[in-house]
Amino acid sequence: MNRWLDAVPAVRQLREGRERPLPVGPLRLMVVVAAAAAALQGCGDGYPQDDSDQTSPFDMTNAQRLSALNIVAAQALRHERTRFELQASVPGALKSASDARATSHCLLGWHRQRTGAPTITQQHRLDAGMDAVVAHDPASGHFEVHLVEGTGPDARRLAVLLRSASWTHATQADLLVQLMIRDCAAR
Repeated sequence: MNRWLDAVPAVRQLREGRERPLPVGPLRLMVVVAAAAAALQGCGDGYPQDDSDQTSPFDMTNAQRLSALNIVAAQALRHERTRFELQASVPGALKSASDARATSHCLLGWHRQRTGAPTITQQHRLDAGMDAVVAHDPASGHFEVHLVEGTGPDARRLAVLLRSASWTHATQADLLVQLMIRDCAAR
């Protein structure tokens, strides 16, 4: 075994005294630091280098909420595609000075295309007091987001905004629409 060790140049130099061996403590420290550096270098593997900004829906503009709503709608049902639009509408002539506050309204429009069926287009003005609610349709097993005229259990349902197999998508859409209603009514 000694012959084999003598064949290693570093061992031979140490035995001949040409190089001083490192003390055990600093050598171990160097090995630990090198191992830690190598381990930490790989921590980002598999993760995106640039994380997207996760803005709260409460901090979004209505344009950002509309974009998020269209992303949710694209993931909702495979056989049904819904695309939303939000437009500002300015009424023609004002009837009185009290109408001056209401010169601008938001119109929420959507286009729904089911596989093998014609596109359905609807549009509703978003007013104060309106709401969006999530309901479960037991027959289809889907969750539906309804635009309703008021709040409470007796509120008249105006339209189905979105159908989804996922409760998560339905509640995301519900929140986004509620916040759009809030900000449109504040105009």
